[in-house]
Amino acid sequence: MVTCKECGGVLLPGNIDGRKVLTCMLGHEQQLPPIYQKHAEQVASGKRKNPEADLVHSIVLALELSGYMVLRVGQYRADLAGQTAGTPDLFVADMRTRRRPYWIGMEVKTRKGQLSRAQEDMLLRGLTFVVRSIDDALKIAEHAFRVVTDPETPIG
Repeated sequence: MVTCKECGGVLLPGNIDGRKVLTCMLGHEQQLPPIYQKHAEQVASGKRKNPEADLVHSIVLALELSGYMVLRVGQYRADLAGQTAGTPDLFVADMRTRRRPYWIGMEVKTRKGQLSRAQEDMLLRGLTFVVRSIDDALKIAEHAFRVVTDPETPIG
């Protein structure tokens, strides 16, 4: 859930005078960052042809607007970009608390997307999760950070 910085109300996406903004019930506006505005325009015009990249971008926006810090590793071939094979697409930290942040990895896949062998191996090694929607990402982040910060929270 994304909240208004002025009143704490829930922010919802909208269009005001042709601008994409987030607004609360009291009418407070929060402008989308320029990079997200540009992306939204590209998607609407049909210029974007990579559904997984679009999903990653949408998930990053949702997580950042919800108070998480997101590091996007990139969707390049590991041998060409110098990344370890299987490295998750995103690293996410909960910056809403004053405690030392914990990081989790998120591997973004479309509904039909398949994990590589290296990605499957990485999932078995630690706090990395497969997410297939914005809702998945937000729910997993909320639960994962509750588990690592509160030992009484059940894992399952």
